[in-house]
Amino acid sequence: MTPDQPDVAEALNALAFGSYSEGRYAEAQPLHERALAIRRTEPG
Repeated sequence: MTPDQPDVAEALNALAFGSYSEGRYAEAQPLHERALAIRRTEPG
């Protein structure tokens, strides 16, 4: 698995959501941003 695959973006988003729901906003933000960056590079 490469770092830019959709599965990685999905996992990062899940980790970010968990952090956010626990109030760890500073930890969640970079995870969300990385997931978004991966999604933006996907074709289609």
